[in-house]
Amino acid sequence: MRRPLLGVLSLLAACSSDPATNTSHDAAVADAAVADATIADAPAPDATPATDAPTPDATPATDAPTTDDAPACGRAGARTGRWYQDIPSRGVARRFYVSVPSNYDPTRRYPLVVGLHGRDYDGIRMRDYLALEAQSPNDWALFVYPDALRREWSPTFTAIGWQNGPVASMTSSYGGTDDLAFIDDMLAWMRAQYCLDDTRVFATGQSWGGDFSNVVGCFRGDVFRAVAPVAANGDYYLPTRSDAAAPCVGNPAVWAFHGINDGSIPFTLGPRYRDFWVRRNGCGSATTPLTFAGAMADDSCVAYEGCGQPVRWCAYNAASGHQIPRAYYPREVVAWLRSF
Repeated sequence: MRRPLLGVLSLLAACSSDPATNTSHDAAVADAAVADATIADAPAPDATPATDAPTPDATPATDAPTTDDAPACGRAGARTGRWYQDIPSRGVARRFYVSVPSNYDPTRRYPLVVGLHGRDYDGIRMRDYLALEAQSPNDWALFVYPDALRREWSPTFTAIGWQNGPVASMTSSYGGTDDLAFIDDMLAWMRAQYCLDDTRVFATGQSWGGDFSNVVGCFRGDVFRAVAPVAANGDYYLPTRSDAAAPCVGNPAVWAFHGINDGSIPFTLGPRYRDFWVRRNGCGSATTPLTFAGAMADDSCVAYEGCGQPVRWCAYNAASGHQIPRAYYPREVVAWLRSF
């Protein structure tokens, strides 16, 4: 049963304990329609962004995937380090920030982690913000951080952000499938260049990136093994209605997060995407508490029982606001992804 309309949210300032200036996120969403007002996003890195230059061990990259049928596994000479890679997608130039460990072994299949940024942000800064690679060891996977495009979402609202898939097109101006196609093309490029474990492709992101983590988990759930959306904007882009434009495919594991004092996207929107995944993965109502080093007294994290695929939920501490719960999110999300 659909819940009552939540109404239009007005322009809000993002909450952050980090010293850096915050950026802002996507439009507020009612139950059946998306408002054209904006909500603040908050990726506020506490580290200096990485440079765009390749690391010294890098070798020149190709501009497009290889065209033959030879697998990348076993092929020597793959580029390592960090750089922005350009590819075409539906006739448009797109780019993503790539991070490959210097000890990359082409005979080993690597998991791939996709980090998704929020409004008016980019992949290179999202790498530092999520801090997934700051966890040791950091050579267990390959990482990519794609850039969204600047789009005119309404006559009065232009921003860098993600098209939230076919269902969002039904009731809002925030839908579309070009970004899903871009993810497909990015993954194809990575498969052509590197030895990937296609059974261990993951995504996580915050704010508008949290929305898009849910979107790829639903509409590319046969590709992504697990997703971890943080501070996402409800479930307006997910097929909660029988007349939805498209169904989900596959069943990824999900770890959903939302701040109990999120001043940008109200906490009431968090349980909406949590409950979608609880239903989708056939979970029961019983939960098991989860405890993590660094968690505060007002953190509440649980794992749902009886799920076809794992579902976790964290209502995280008030001090984090709209930001990721930095005390444990990077460490615990990496540990969770490595468990698959």
